Amino acid sequence: MKAAILAVVAIVVGLLVYVLARPHVAAPPPAPRQTSATPSDSVPAPDRGAGAVPSQAQPESRAPTGPIAPPRTAEEKELDAIEQRRGALYARLHLDMGATLVAVRPSDADAATLDIYAAADSPGNALSLFKVAQQANVGYYGFRHIRFFAPNPAGSMEKFHLDSEASADESGNWSIFKK
Repeated sequence: MKAAILAVVAIVVGLLVYVLARPHVAAPPPAPRQTSATPSDSVPAPDRGAGAVPSQAQPESRAPTGPIAPPRTAEEKELDAIEQRRGALYARLHLDMGATLVAVRPSDADAATLDIYAAADSPGNALSLFKVAQQANVGYYGFRHIRFFAPNPAGSMEKFHLDSEASADESGNWSIFKK
């Protein structure tokens, strides 16, 4: 009788050791490939037989999405729409101004101000850049003010200096002045 009980205990302990050690010894099965990325698709749970213990969780094949962004205010949505529309303007200005232009972007302080950075500081450069900006109809894209920056001489602390500005009045007439 004692021998039978010891044999049963040995078999139970052996099965328990096998079941607990199996997830750590055996390689995990490959994750099934998804054929489409619809939300209804999900990774099926592994088949667990009777008496099996859960194995380690398999990492998902999807990339982490990060934190959820807060809802945008009406003003932020409007600025996003304006910036999306302005993309065509920036591309046109880069195309039309070519090598005379280093950068063109809205001002950090005021979204209605367009900052244009020239590649060279030459007389009349701001006026020629202003004419190209006028042909592109910057007022349509919500800009009421343009600042022209010229490069400083080599060795200066600042890379650019404010060369001139142009502003539109209520009727849409632009005036340019040297700084």
